[in-house]
Amino acid sequence: MKKKLTPDLIMITDGQGHHVADAFLSGKKQLASKLRDKIVVILDHDIPAGSFETAFIQKKLIDFAEKEGVEFQNAEGIGYVVLNNRLKPGNIFVSCGNHNAFVGAAGALGIGLSESEMEELLESGEIEIEMPETVTIGLTGSLPVHVNGWDFAMYLIQLQKKLPLKGKLIRFVDKSENGLSLDERQRICLAVYGCKAFSAVFKEFASTDCDIYLNEVDGMIAIPDDQDIVKCRSAIERTKVDACFIGGCAGGHISDLRKVAEILKGKRIKRELRLLIGFVDNETYLTAAHEGLIEIFFDAGAQVTNPGCGSCKTTSIGVVGDGEVLASTGCYNFAGCAGTAASKVYLVNAEAAAQAALDGYIGGRADGI
Repeated sequence: MKKKLTPDLIMITDGQGHHVADAFLSGKKQLASKLRDKIVVILDHDIPAGSFETAFIQKKLIDFAEKEGVEFQNAEGIGYVVLNNRLKPGNIFVSCGNHNAFVGAAGALGIGLSESEMEELLESGEIEIEMPETVTIGLTGSLPVHVNGWDFAMYLIQLQKKLPLKGKLIRFVDKSENGLSLDERQRICLAVYGCKAFSAVFKEFASTDCDIYLNEVDGMIAIPDDQDIVKCRSAIERTKVDACFIGGCAGGHISDLRKVAEILKGKRIKRELRLLIGFVDNETYLTAAHEGLIEIFFDAGAQVTNPGCGSCKTTSIGVVGDGEVLASTGCYNFAGCAGTAASKVYLVNAEAAAQAALDGYIGGRADGI
């Protein structure tokens, strides 16, 4: 069934979807006036601009925001995180990004649009969406030590053969022992991209189609080049890494960084290895500074970058070269997502990435970290 929708919040970034600004800057299309107070243009992907191409994209978006009189934010953090506190349960959020389900942690519905769909929305003021089939999953028990919502997200990807979620709207019901934090809910919602689902949203009370026992989730790892190949980290052969990235939507929250600091405190990372640490937003950056976490990171030999997407998907921030291996808390592991096409990216949680920076390898550990 198709349904016409007018979103409550629309995000345009320097990542996917920046081309939608072209038609409006050229005058070929006119922005629907009723959307002006709903649009936010955010630079969060490649900041500061790491290439001439990115600089041109960002200047275009600045011009678009100025011409249309819409809100503009420059380098305040990852858009999904920065805008999350503006959304209420039942609100509709759209962008051309892949992780719109992130806002489902707070009960809002995040929908990803193609550039042509976004152009149609900006011009007409509404968009027609084919409403998907819904599956409701109850989350019971509690996550084990050293396991977080990102591990669950990858675990859910692994369950695709038993629990097909492609194209569906996933409704999560938190029935866990102590309740999942907002950070954990956000990470869990990020499973949508790997599952190729329509979106995900947490519901406070609903009957469920199935329940998943959180205690059964192990520390997980996504193998390079294919998010469909997910395994327990303890089952992975000892693999040398050249660089580690802790940050992005799945690893740059203050809850992650406190755990990382506990692991790194009083230690030094491997001499031949680079460790880059980022933050989801400015507030997290300031909190980490006030709590002394950044000093611990520096003492351990890590590099610290500004709030934003960091090495999740970039060609300029913390990239790796031919033959190198990156252990990352990012959302992507396809060839070339964080370096050259001949590099490899393993996806892990923040604690595993911090331990890898000390050990110089991932996998082969009995404790699963």
